[in-house]
Amino acid sequence: MSAETRHPLPVIVAALDDYAEELLHANGFYKITSYGWSDADTVDPQFSGHAIWQTSPPFEPDWQRIFDGGIPDVTPSLRDEALMLNGDDFIGAILIARQSVGLALCTDNDIESTAVQDAPFWCHAATCLLWLGIASDRIREYFLITIFAQDQKQYFGTHKGTWASPFSEALLVVGDEEESSLLRRLEPLGQRLQLARKDRHAITHQIATRFALSNRALLREQHSHGISQRPYPPPPEISFEELRASLPDTSRQEERRRTIEEIRRWYDLLAEVSNIVFLVEYGRRRTGKPGQ
Repeated sequence: MSAETRHPLPVIVAALDDYAEELLHANGFYKITSYGWSDADTVDPQFSGHAIWQTSPPFEPDWQRIFDGGIPDVTPSLRDEALMLNGDDFIGAILIARQSVGLALCTDNDIESTAVQDAPFWCHAATCLLWLGIASDRIREYFLITIFAQDQKQYFGTHKGTWASPFSEALLVVGDEEESSLLRRLEPLGQRLQLARKDRHAITHQIATRFALSNRALLREQHSHGISQRPYPPPPEISFEELRASLPDTSRQEERRRTIEEIRRWYDLLAEVSNIVFLVEYGRRRTGKPGQ
């Protein structure tokens, strides 16, 4: 390749990013940082919790003192630090998950492919699922600190239950009508998050064992032929294209599309759950009501 036609790596990566972004928008995966706004200046009432997180987080650095020098007027509490850490971790995990599913979409061809050709798709899909699981844990931790003033270890050290138990137990916490309404909306969504995490375990296990199962089938077939002393049948005297045309199997393509749909449902669910959690935390901060 001549110097004139050689594409520098940054150019290739930029083109891939642009292509992935087109596919993400076409499949309904929007940046979590875009939630909360109808346009650049108008809050979207459906996701106002995200606008609050972006404009009025639990604590904001004293930028003037940081850049100009001096002693800050307010120092963050341990609660402030825990909320900001988990909130930022949640946003970061969602952004990484979105990037991973974008790469998966780039490798999702609309034709039937072999298991080896499918490998990049499943690699990126598995990475996305893992980060969605991390995001789910971080937003639940944010909720635990908001309602119970406890982290995961502290809460489950004194409470028995399932992953989604905090969302159910929060209904027993005395709050104003606005908060109670938000918690009633949140409880079934928390149960759905728990199911999504469970499905994640099953899907990632299937991905991890996909190639091992294929190899095992080949080994068992070879074992069977060896024990029975049966020769393998001769290869068909047709071209690969003719063979493929005679067997129009789209199962792999359908499996990939089902996986993308599962990922998007989980992604959308996290956007909705986090929106309510941010609203609950802001309401408590506004009224001066700490976790209990």
